[in-house]
Amino acid sequence: MKRTLTVTLSILAISTLSMLAAKKEYGEDYFGLGAKGGEAMDLALKAKSDMVTGAALGACLTSKGAAKEQADFIEKVAKRPGMLHRACISVSAHCNVPEVVEALNAKAGNKQLAATILAARAMTTYLFDERTSATVYKQPDPTVEGAAQIKNLGVRGARGGKKGQVTNIPADLFADPTSAEMAIIAAAYGAVAGAKEQVNSTKDLPAYAGAKLLFAARTGEALPEEKVKELFSQAVAATRPISTVAGDLAKNYLYVPGAAAASEALGIIKDPKYLPLLYQAILNTDFRTQVAAARAITAIGSPDSIPTLLSVVPRCPWPTLIEVCNALGAMPDKQSIPVLISRLKPDKGRMRLDLTYALSCIAGNQEGFTGEDWDKWWKANEASFAVDPEKSKAFRAATRVQDVQIPSWGSFYSLPVYSDHMAFVLDTSLSMGGPRIANLKKTMNDVLETLKVEIVSYNIVNYGGEITMMSPAALIKNKDAGQQWVYDMYLTGGTRSFDAMEKAERFSPIDSIYFLSDGAPTPGELVGQWEDIRETMALIHRYRQVAIFCVDFDPSAGNQK
Repeated sequence: MKRTLTVTLSILAISTLSMLAAKKEYGEDYFGLGAKGGEAMDLALKAKSDMVTGAALGACLTSKGAAKEQADFIEKVAKRPGMLHRACISVSAHCNVPEVVEALNAKAGNKQLAATILAARAMTTYLFDERTSATVYKQPDPTVEGAAQIKNLGVRGARGGKKGQVTNIPADLFADPTSAEMAIIAAAYGAVAGAKEQVNSTKDLPAYAGAKLLFAARTGEALPEEKVKELFSQAVAATRPISTVAGDLAKNYLYVPGAAAASEALGIIKDPKYLPLLYQAILNTDFRTQVAAARAITAIGSPDSIPTLLSVVPRCPWPTLIEVCNALGAMPDKQSIPVLISRLKPDKGRMRLDLTYALSCIAGNQEGFTGEDWDKWWKANEASFAVDPEKSKAFRAATRVQDVQIPSWGSFYSLPVYSDHMAFVLDTSLSMGGPRIANLKKTMNDVLETLKVEIVSYNIVNYGGEITMMSPAALIKNKDAGQQWVYDMYLTGGTRSFDAMEKAERFSPIDSIYFLSDGAPTPGELVGQWEDIRETMALIHRYRQVAIFCVDFDPSAGNQK
């Protein structure tokens, strides 16, 4: 039975008995982690859940210790199933990377781990810098209140010290077959020109081909056309495809398919003669390669690519569609309009934003609110319409994807809900006590009451020191279940922001998260500072671009920044 909520709700004390019941019901995956020191280390090595292992690892790495001691512990955690990439990300965020890599490399059997840590550091730095220069980070009108703080999000200081950019890679990592591929990837994303001799001395294996081509492109090395074609074909052959947009990608952040790396390299080279290779790549069964190829085609910017891009619009997975829409919006052409409208009309999810944005860029203005609106406009204007390049350019420069107007399925603290597969990630830390949690519960009750669940499937993840998920098995459409879950939410010590977002990310259907917090993350988790969380999210969203809409429940200057 649905319970009515009011702003006078009090915070229920959680007894030891109820905590044990929560652990029994939800399992170790969702149970809190408050352990420190040796207890945290023991949890990291023995916990059944890799979420608990990751949080325990972060708690351990925040404490000071000798690099050799840290390296011994990291080695043991990284050997646990599913933990290699997650451990390397945590090390990259928390540790003195050069010292830990040196300690690992000095011990037999750890070269792969050492190289993967370097790849993690190089990749997160590169991808975040790339992300902050992309359209998604274009800033609003600077006269708007708070814009100065927002603008600063895209500007980081020099990455000196323990987490700085990778500038040196031990030569023996290139010679060892277990570490060579990751060493080349680290050299490529770090643009470590001094590693040229070591990269070129590695064997000409298909598994290395994409990374080697990317290294050459990142370091400005000139390659003959035949060599590019050879490396590209080898990289495509080496690809281990993922054809479904799986949430489990969140566990394997650092793997770069050879064909994707090769496509990225061609986007850096920007030579139109390589477009036929990218046309093959965008049809690859691996959607990550499709995404990389679409980005490269956008970077080259040749109108000759439009027919190929249009050919994939009807059936491509949503991460590919985002990039294809961006490419078509950047190269406005009349022939794109009916194809985009055909994909938009049946769509019910967040990709309506991207499709509408692409159409609006081509038209030079937003001419429709729905696919049916655009269809009506096109039928009335097809004969007379001609692209106005200046008008299209002006619209694209002044408008972000999220600024276009489409029907929403509800709202969350005034943020429209556009997705039909999404999650609410809600802060239930102790600082949310009193009026804050009462307001959140009342608001969430109202949100769920008005949410169009005939269209939207959703989940709720609430987090403090514990992380609990309303529906561990699947997204749901049931309003009453959600309202009951919100009524029963309780507060716990800690603020495991990253862990909660990552837990939501693992649901394959999700393309959007509505995230609420009132303070800084707990330092002791897998990734525990906003700067590192932003970098890691840029990495997680590299191919599967989950949107995160944020609500700051404590808009003080420091927290807002």
